[in-house]
Amino acid sequence: MPVNIALAEIATLPASIEMFLKDTSRRWHLYTASSSSPDGMGVTIPPKTLTWKTIMNLRDYPSAIASAERQLLRLNRKIRKTQTHLEQLSAEIEIAIATDPDLRNDQQRKAKRLELFSGNRDYLNTQTILNTYSDRRCALEINLQLLRNQFSVAKLEMRHAIARQEQQFLEAA
Repeated sequence: MPVNIALAEIATLPASIEMFLKDTSRRWHLYTASSSSPDGMGVTIPPKTLTWKTIMNLRDYPSAIASAERQLLRLNRKIRKTQTHLEQLSAEIEIAIATDPDLRNDQQRKAKRLELFSGNRDYLNTQTILNTYSDRRCALEINLQLLRNQFSVAKLEMRHAIARQEQQFLEAA
């Protein structure tokens, strides 16, 4: 079980432990070489290694998940807008090719299409922006799924702690 350290308790820790607290508004758990993982699987951290792990309160997860979903929604709107702009640019190029009387066969049209697409800076910039937005969307989806999974794990850990307390209460009675 991780050791919960409140700000008042930091002063009472041994001087040999080096700590780096970056955000005091959250709860921090300290895993030492002698402590095992919170799931009780017996995984230990190598000696002289300290790992800080940020844990949100259980009640904070729904708002964090909703915030991540809103970010994803805003990004999806940007992606749709960029795709629409890209389709408009593509349509303009296709119209220019279709109305050019000098292009007599498919090979000439394909060559002209390639030339117009590769030479159109607005099209290339918009395509780059779309790729960047798509990468960001993937990262946001990963973070959203991570938040959901962390919330599920936090709920399971809470249930496990409650069950353990009930078991201890029953054994004491």
